[in-house]
Parts: sequence; C-alpha cells; structure tokens
Amino acid sequence: MSKKISIAAFSLMLALAFAMSAFSVSPGYEQDHPGWSNASGWALPELGKAYDIALIPRTLLGVDMTKNITRAQFAALAVQLYEILTGKTAPAASADTFSDTGLDFVLQAYRLEIVNGVGNGKFDPFGHATREDIAAMLCRTIAAIVPGTDIESAFSGYSESFPDAQDVSDYAATAMIYMVNNGFMKGSGGMLLPKSPCTREQAICLVYRIYELLSD
Repeated sequence: MSKKISIAAFSLMLALAFAMSAFSVSPGYEQDHPGWSNASGWALPELGKAYDIALIPRTLLGVDMTKNITRAQFAALAVQLYEILTGKTAPAASADTFSDTGLDFVLQAYRLEIVNGVGNGKFDPFGHATREDIAAMLCRTIAAIVPGTDIESAFSGYSESFPDAQDVSDYAATAMIYMVNNGFMKGSGGMLLPKSPCTREQAICLVYRIYELLSD
C-alpha cells in the first residue's frame, strides 16, 4: 500500500482504544456468539465487525475477550491485519528463531519486524502483552503495512508529564511517545502504566480501527 497515514485521522479513530467506553450493542452482536465465550458490552459492536471480516485470528476465536491478551495472541492479530490489508501471505522466520515457541504467526510477525524476543533466544509467547508491548507492536505493524510511516522522528518527548515515564522500557520508548501524543493511548490517573496488561477485546477493537482507517 502506498497511502500515508493522516495523524489527525488516526487519532480520531483510535483515541479511545484503551478506554472503557459505553458503546451501545448493535443488533446481532450478542454475548452468545461463535467468535467469543464472553465479552464486555462496550466491545461487542467492533468485535462483531472484526469477526465478520475474519480479522480475529483462530487463536482468539471462542475465548473470553475480557481476559488479558498474550504476546503470541497479539502477534497473530498483527499478522492477520497485515495479511488482510496487503493481500499477501506474511513470510516466516526460521523455525528455530526462538527456543520457547515455533508458532507460525510468531515467526511471521518476527520476520515482518513487528515483534522481538525477550532475550536469551526466547519470545515468552504466553506472557501478557503490556501497554508498552502493544504500543511497540502496533507501530511496527503500521510501518510494515504502510512503508515510510514516520514514527521514529515524529516526537521528541511526551506532550504532557507522566510521573512513571521513566518506567517505559527502552525498546518501547519511541512507540509510547508516538501512541500517547497522538491520543491513541491514554494515561490513567495521570500515569502511563506501561507495564499494565491489555485485554483481548481492547486489542481487537484497536486493531479493527486501524483496519477501518487503512482500508479506506
């Protein structure tokens, strides 16, 4: 894809990605659904739309969407988004890239430079994806889908002060600044909470909004 991302448009679409919003439930998107075993009412409309376009990967079908998403599950979600929007099958890295997982979608996400390991040749597939993990992986996914997207030099620092900004890991520092300054991620009680986990439904709704923006 050659289209460039409009920061203003992206902000408008994604600003509430990590907020619990009081969405009304659309007809047909009910708690009893083949796509999940449980989900919050606010998330049902976008979960239903994501399901309808096959954006929810197999590893996340039929699960409790209110639970925290794992690193491997988010890798699968990112690869699904990439393949739907590009029309390409994501290439995979070598099967021995990580010592603790050989999952195809993890190896594909690694080859696309969407994910990294946690050190010592491991990926930690069942570890929870934190807010800083999500920020980093989302920025890399956007860059993989739309080459040339400026993330590295977009901002030099946070647009507001956060007492726990120093808690952000080095690998996610630029991504967190980009996501927060554009309104994609919001603080809680004036804190960034970079190590806090993200739920499955929050992640899917966020990725669906990226799909809506980039598929126009």
